[in-house]
Amino acid sequence: MLARYVNETASGEDYSGVKAVGVDESSRKRGYQYITTFCDLDASRVVDVEDGRDHTAFTGFMRFLGDHGVDSSQVTELCMDMWEPYMKWAQETLPPAAVTLTAIASWC
Repeated sequence: MLARYVNETASGEDYSGVKAVGVDESSRKRGYQYITTFCDLDASRVVDVEDGRDHTAFTGFMRFLGDHGVDSSQVTELCMDMWEPYMKWAQETLPPAAVTLTAIASWC
């Protein structure tokens, strides 16, 4: 259901200007069922929402960008918490991006 709403909303959007991305996770139900939100910090808008909070969420985000004609190399800034899987993903996937770490995130 989440994917359907994200796809419907994203289909008409222009993501060509996404350069600074905020990343944060949130529990969507009691327990440990997380979603990861990717926000365009310059436009103050949610770009993508993925299930989970591990590397698969980031892989999904990269796929999302590619599906919308965005070269991931244009992402030059990431703002996220210091959770180890986030750091590992950033180093492996977007090494040239500058990373700003935060203890509390609330992007959009």
